This record gives sequence, structure tokens and C-alpha cells, in this order.
Amino acid sequence: MIISITKQKQIKELAGELSLLELAETSQDLLLIITEHPDYKKLSYQPELTIGDGITALVFLMWAINNETNGNITTKNKELPQEETGIILYS
Repeated sequence: MIISITKQKQIKELAGELSLLELAETSQDLLLIITEHPDYKKLSYQPELTIGDGITALVFLMWAINNETNGNITTKNKELPQEETGIILYS
């Protein structure tokens, strides 16, 4: 199934209202939702790169955003101190 042009436009409009951090967080949430979907669980799907790899890449992206902002994540609405972002950082 291909996403309709209308749906693509809606997604792009929503994405334009989000910061990079919010996009990464939303993407991570969507990937987790996919892994919990009953139809996904029924698949015999074993690719070389997994959804877990995608989630890991998003964690590293959020870490890089955090480093660039010196611990203060800027969203379009407010600045969030690191402890309120919910980002798990690995050192």
C-alpha cells in the first residue's frame, strides 16, 4: 500500500511544525508502535538491518542534538533541560 499524496502532504506539514528532536522522538515512537503491531509480529521478517537498528540510530541522533545544544534541547515551544528530555544518553 502506498501512502496517498494527500497523506504525504499532511505528514510533511506536521513535520514542518516540529523541531529535529521532536521528529526523532516521534520517529522512535512510531518504530516502537510498529514492533508491537499484531501484523508485524506475525511476519517472518528478518532483515539485515532491523527496526532496533533504526531506534539505535535515532538515539544517537538525539544524543548528537543534545551535544550540539550543550544539554539544553530547544524545541519550537521552549527549552528543555537534559533531565526533562527523556533521552537516554550512553557514554
